[in-house]
Amino acid sequence: MIAVDEIVFWGIAYACFLVAAGAYAVVLWRGLDVATLVGRLTGSLGAVLTAVGLAVRLARAGRWLLVGSGEVAVLVVVIAVVAFLLLGRRSELQGGGVGVFLLIVLLDSFALWSLVIRGAGGIPLVAGGGGGVLATLRVALDAVAYGCLLVGGGFGLVGMIPARWPAAGRPSADAVDVAAWQAFIWGASALSGGLLIGVLAAYLAGYSLWSPESGLLWSMGVWAVCGGSVVVERVGSWRAALATLATAAAFVVMLGGGG
Repeated sequence: MIAVDEIVFWGIAYACFLVAAGAYAVVLWRGLDVATLVGRLTGSLGAVLTAVGLAVRLARAGRWLLVGSGEVAVLVVVIAVVAFLLLGRRSELQGGGVGVFLLIVLLDSFALWSLVIRGAGGIPLVAGGGGGVLATLRVALDAVAYGCLLVGGGFGLVGMIPARWPAAGRPSADAVDVAAWQAFIWGASALSGGLLIGVLAAYLAGYSLWSPESGLLWSMGVWAVCGGSVVVERVGSWRAALATLATAAAFVVMLGGGG
């Protein structure tokens, strides 16, 4: 019997995400319904295969807790696809998929480079020492936050395309604005929950909240960006740009702080 490892699943999934990004680019440019169907099917298949590959990796390692930023990035990819499918159900938002899946491909490239090419697993996570359950909950909530912020950022990127560029499937500014803001709020809420759990874990472990061992400094930075943008008075035309900014901050956390 031939053993199949996670690389096979992740490789096929990566190809699916590339096809999905191309399909949604066609949707944005020409507004074709068949391209929307291709994008949704290949994006969904990619998410399923990515999740299966992660499960295979954890099963082979005999553990259930993610241990590096590369594995967290894989989980964020899956959550980002799910969040996009939930937020982008309306036909007028399908053109925004090109921005979302371009960011997904970039993040998945980082994950594959860390886990497959480099083989190091990325930067080790700092769980806060609060035990397996707390660490798992915090990582899961942080992954949900980053996935939602990625989707908001993808919509924001499409919303910033100049109006003079030809795009038959361009989402309306209001639709992009609302979708990006909804994703942003979901992400900020999940990040807040993860931060609270991190505070509890740090307290139980006897760490100061400001110590590197607590693993909270990077999350606090992203949370500050989210919280500051929520209280901006003129949320209208700022929403897409703010969601994009928050996504950039989340990537800094992912790549530089290990989640």
